Amino acid sequence: EAAAMLRKLSGKTHEVITGVCLFTQQKMHTFAGTSHVTFRALSEEEIIHYVKLYTPMDKAGSYGVQEWIGYIGIEHISGSYYNVMGLPTALLYNELFAFVRSYAGYLLSMICQQQPHILSYYLTACVMPVRLLCV
Repeated sequence: EAAAMLRKLSGKTHEVITGVCLFTQQKMHTFAGTSHVTFRALSEEEIIHYVKLYTPMDKAGSYGVQEWIGYIGIEHISGSYYNVMGLPTALLYNELFAFVRSYAGYLLSMICQQQPHILSYYLTACVMPVRLLCV
């Protein structure tokens, strides 16, 4: 199946979407990063070599951008390289910063309403990346 997927991607541009969810006990925020990846036409020998040596069966799209196939096969990436790797780090940083800032505003308003039990709440922002590959 990995070789079949790489044949499908060969010589084409595809879309990689990584969804992320940040949440606490009080709040949830979801967002997604999108990148477009263009592969040059890959030979059958290159595809078989990659699948045998790198065993990409556990990867979305059957490839790792940071592996040999990415070095020799990817002609262009529009969007975040790290999104293609699995997590849109720059987008996550901005979203997490805004999320924490808005949560801090919520905590401050609760404290101002004289509800001391709010101090026992902790920000538990869990990052759950989900990669989608749109061919």
